[in-house]
Amino acid sequence: MSLERYFTAYDEWRHGALDALESLARTLESLGVANEVFRSRLDAARERLREECLRLAFVAEFSRGKSELINALVFSSLGARALPSRSGRTTMCPTEIEWFEGARPEVLLLPIDTRREIVSLHEARRRRECWSVQSYNPENLASVQQALERVGETRRIPVDEAESLGFHIDPSGEEGLVPGEGGLVEVPAWRHAIVRYPHPLLARGLVILDTPGLNAIGAETELTLSLLPQAHAVVFVLAADTGVTQSDMKIWRHYVLESRVDPDEGCLVALNKIDSLWDGIRTEAEIEREIAAQVQSVARMLEVRPEHVFPLSAQKALAARIHGDEALLRRSRIEPFEQALSQDLLGKRQALTREAVAAAFREIGALAAGMVRERLSAVAAQESELAALRGQNRSRVAYLLRKAQAEKEEFDAALRRYQATRAVYAKQCRELLDAVAVSRFRFELTDVRHQMEMAAFSLDLKERIEQFFERVFALVDRAQAKAKEIHEMLTAMMRQLEVEHGIDCRPPAPLDFAAARASLETARTLALRQLASWGTMLVHTKSGVIERFLSLVASEVQHRWEAMHREAATWVRQALLPLEAALKEKKTELELRMNGIVRVHQAAESLESQLAELRAERERLEQQLQRLETALQQGLETIARPLLERAA
Repeated sequence: MSLERYFTAYDEWRHGALDALESLARTLESLGVANEVFRSRLDAARERLREECLRLAFVAEFSRGKSELINALVFSSLGARALPSRSGRTTMCPTEIEWFEGARPEVLLLPIDTRREIVSLHEARRRRECWSVQSYNPENLASVQQALERVGETRRIPVDEAESLGFHIDPSGEEGLVPGEGGLVEVPAWRHAIVRYPHPLLARGLVILDTPGLNAIGAETELTLSLLPQAHAVVFVLAADTGVTQSDMKIWRHYVLESRVDPDEGCLVALNKIDSLWDGIRTEAEIEREIAAQVQSVARMLEVRPEHVFPLSAQKALAARIHGDEALLRRSRIEPFEQALSQDLLGKRQALTREAVAAAFREIGALAAGMVRERLSAVAAQESELAALRGQNRSRVAYLLRKAQAEKEEFDAALRRYQATRAVYAKQCRELLDAVAVSRFRFELTDVRHQMEMAAFSLDLKERIEQFFERVFALVDRAQAKAKEIHEMLTAMMRQLEVEHGIDCRPPAPLDFAAARASLETARTLALRQLASWGTMLVHTKSGVIERFLSLVASEVQHRWEAMHREAATWVRQALLPLEAALKEKKTELELRMNGIVRVHQAAESLESQLAELRAERERLEQQLQRLETALQQGLETIARPLLERAA
């Protein structure tokens, strides 16, 4: 099954789930139970479903056929190669391939010299004037190819200039670029490229990241700190004619493994160029045995499951699709890989999204149904209480009125206690948000700059960077402890209100910074290798290392910190909403009950009319509950539909 069919199925499922959320929102509004709690939960679920961007990264040493594999998977409909693919290096800089509504067919190229200005990629994305722009005609194949060829442009520069741009130089070629004729080094002309191409897969949210080989991949900080970790799936490409080389292993260990929490999740290995075994001498059985042996060897060396290693021929797959050769397409083995990639990228993404959206759907449904049941229970109790007044004298009615008044006064006292506790809660929340405040992180950046400037040697610089991260982790741990304290206070408060006043309100899920901490751990590991390794220290002056750390590494870490702060602020803003909605409901219920008894006390003849009103209200609430339960069941059935069933 092709990627395009999977994307179509995913699109259908996503729009069906969005329709189910809109239907639930309309039901809540019509039932009169919609409030800020439900609106915020619905907005979060909608946002999760509208995250259309799915990032797929291709990582390999040069000459492994990575660009050809992208051509076979995405661009075969052009009837020719879109991305340059030939012997030697073709992808010289990290290249993102995307399309979105309002985009123009163009190639954006960020000059390599912007590294001297220490402009982060995040900043450059906001400044179009930083980029060289090559427009093209997507209907003209030659125009497309000419524009994409520019991505592979290079320059030959002196060694010291290459080092100043962040490239490692090594005459052996093992740890860096090799000087050539005249002592000049060939480097990419561009630091980063963005290709905007109108393709159905890209229009549906697929973003492809094509990375350069080992000697270029490590030179771009944002690639290792941001782009690879953010990819939803990574394809690591090897070649059957070279096997797993030392440089392949370096890329795997340093750039693939450390960008993934679990290499078995969202990571596939493509063993490309199996057509090199089609030599016309070996039999099909011998070729099969050789391929099977290579798959086992690759799996053993990379420490992955053999079923995650896919032998294929990208070149033959592209040729087969261009010429409509079904036999060659089957022999290329592209389709099993494509199906696994589709399941990994979209199937697992759908499963995670489905789980999150279904959880929100159930939570909203449980809260809304609980509100309707509470109202129904209150109306039924009031109806029973008033029915018992038939034939009773005024003293009995007066007794019930005093009882209702006492309950209301007790509840009003509980509300005053709640307001006092809320003040404590607000103070605790301010302390939590202070721990993860962006200003606090910026203070740490200022401090680490000073500490690094005071450092005498390269080793001291490394220690200062490590100490900076330790302080950052201490702030995260402090915030986590405060979040736990706040959650325990909320739980105790809600439990007390339930025991004393029958208010059924569950505490929110605890605020958990574990994922943010893991992300910062990854950033530290990559940052220390990227900018505090001995190799980098020798290439740059101390001031150069400091500026690169602050402008490139620290900016990436700050993005993670800002995301953590937004998460904490959202949790603080929403944590009390369910409880305050429940308190408001309880207050309304007590006031209605008192008003009913007061009316009976003032005029006994109003009793029957009040009972009729209560019976009508009870029937209305019963119908509302049935409507809500039907909407919830239908919505959950829509959300639960598996992607593969829709794509079959």
